[in-house]
Amino acid sequence: MGFRALKWGFLFTILSFRIQGVDVLPDCVGYYLFAVGLSRLRSYSPSFERAIPWAYILSVLSLFEIYHRPAANAAGLHVQNSLTVLASGGLWSFLSVVYSAIVWILNLVVIYRICMGTVDLATSTAHTEVAKLAERRWSNYLVFKIVTVLVPLVGFIVPLPPIIILLVVGGLIYAVIMVALMMGFMNEVNRTIA
Repeated sequence: MGFRALKWGFLFTILSFRIQGVDVLPDCVGYYLFAVGLSRLRSYSPSFERAIPWAYILSVLSLFEIYHRPAANAAGLHVQNSLTVLASGGLWSFLSVVYSAIVWILNLVVIYRICMGTVDLATSTAHTEVAKLAERRWSNYLVFKIVTVLVPLVGFIVPLPPIIILLVVGGLIYAVIMVALMMGFMNEVNRTIA
């Protein structure tokens, strides 16, 4: 089955670790892994099938995110997000925010389809606990994505260095927890159903 590829896809798409602006865990690799895993699972649920084109589109769109020129904030931390770009003004800033919103929404579509496809597969094989886990993981992921939008907004509104450092550290811890939850979920599905 394709759950192993999905598991590693979560690692690449959730964590963003940059060195000199280069993403060491590029999202495009994660979305490609999603597409590969979903292709292997397509016969088990229409949800898996419907997610495949979006995963490929995200793989291409996320090529633009491999490198970001770091911008220093008030705390001296190098951050680059849609809010810092928008604050700099201009058409490119606006397009950057639109691009980020499109990627954010498509990411939610793909993860929703992965989780609901897993619900379909688990239900059809009488694994109700796995189906419930898939629904919980979708809820966990949705909250995580909403928080990833709100945290930079708080840092932008309240640009105090201690608050920004707290938000960055808290966000990193939350991302690592989310990776562990989603990868563990994929392991559980692979072990139980596959």
